[in-house]
Parts: sequence; C-alpha cells; structure tokens
Amino acid sequence: MKIVSVQRILMGECKQEVSSFNPVTSHYADFETQWGQTFLDYHRGLNSEMAGALDVFEARGDVEIVPAYSARAITSGGVLAATDFERIAAEFLDAVRAAGGRGLLLPARGHDRGQRAGPGRLSVGRNPQNSG
Repeated sequence: MKIVSVQRILMGECKQEVSSFNPVTSHYADFETQWGQTFLDYHRGLNSEMAGALDVFEARGDVEIVPAYSARAITSGGVLAATDFERIAAEFLDAVRAAGGRGLLLPARGHDRGQRAGPGRLSVGRNPQNSG
C-alpha cells in the first residue's frame, strides 16, 4: 500500500489593470475582496487562472486546496493610493498567515515598474516556514 502525501496549496489573488497615465487614483473601494471558500466558489466555472487551477488541483488526490484572499479591481484605474495598497497587502498577508500551507498559487497580472509579468502567468512558491 502506497501512502500518498497530501500537499496543502494556498490560493490567492490580487489583480488590478492599472495605467500610470490615468490621473484618477485607485482606492480600496475600487476592489472586490473575498476570503476563504467564497473566493474559490466565485471562480468555479469561469475562464480564469484560478478556475483552471481549481480543475487541476481538484482532479488530484494529493492536493488540499487552501483558500486565502482575493482582491480584484472592479475598474481600470490609475495607480493605487499607498494607504489602500497597505490595507490590501495587510489583509492578504493576514489571510496567508492564517491559512498556512506548503505552496502558494498566486496568478500575476499586469505590469509594474520593476516587474514584467504578463497576463495569465502563474507564480508558484513554497513556504519554507510551514511544512504542513
């Protein structure tokens, strides 16, 4: 009998189509935020990175999906105000810390001055502080 080790994969997202040429600053109110199972249920059946990952992970017997946090911009706006970014970042990190897991699925979207991640690319990382 083979023992299958279950991997806990934490899923989260933070997406905003942003234009530094747009003079209207984006704020927290321009985002839809979801935590836990609500976030995963939203994506089921959609044509999104998260829906695709859910299909793959749920078809496997060795993956436990751990939902964390989602912040999706509901408008295409300008740069996010610093205080609002800090709020989203704090909520995201709190959800990640609370959920635990050995890996993280975090789809990357858009561009930043120092980052050149195209739409649909996935960032998968391991959490070295949590082996469970």
